[in-house]
Amino acid sequence: ISAIQEYSKKTTGELKPLKFYDVEDGYWKLIGHAFKKRSEVIYTKDIAEDLPYILGDKIQLEEVLINFANNALHAVRYSPDKKVCLRVFRKDADWLRIEYSDSGYGIPPNIIRDIFLAHVTTKGSVEGTGIGLFRVRKIIELHKGRIWAESEGKDKGAKMIVELPVFKGDVNGHLSQEQSNGGPRKMF
Repeated sequence: ISAIQEYSKKTTGELKPLKFYDVEDGYWKLIGHAFKKRSEVIYTKDIAEDLPYILGDKIQLEEVLINFANNALHAVRYSPDKKVCLRVFRKDADWLRIEYSDSGYGIPPNIIRDIFLAHVTTKGSVEGTGIGLFRVRKIIELHKGRIWAESEGKDKGAKMIVELPVFKGDVNGHLSQEQSNGGPRKMF
């Protein structure tokens, strides 16, 4: 319940230093039940230890992961090999990399470059609007990140890749400044 309450708060849009573990924890509290309900889906996560801080909005980044999870669960519905994997690691000194992959129906080569545009979808017209990944792209752009998709084609699965810049400022100074200003500003 607390995860739902936190997620339903309006986001300030203010990017703050945070650890990806907090994003993943909130995301799992919100979506984990969907994977547990679909016991035939094998969900794995590989999250590196000692990840650096990123500058982000926790709720918006949870939304990205939830969108990826919902799409992956849809994509593996009829797949004989129902696998979904979240992998997070430090790519290099400047970037944190998030890879969300599934063994589902894949992304056709003719739309893979456009998959993050508005109204582009691999789902049928009754099942998807093509707004989810468009919104995800906008969130990642606000975070000064990069996003793209990879797929070898029909029935070969898909991988969503996000890279977010590593926060290189003074985490303690940033948090102290927030506390002296009465905490982060909230918009309701």
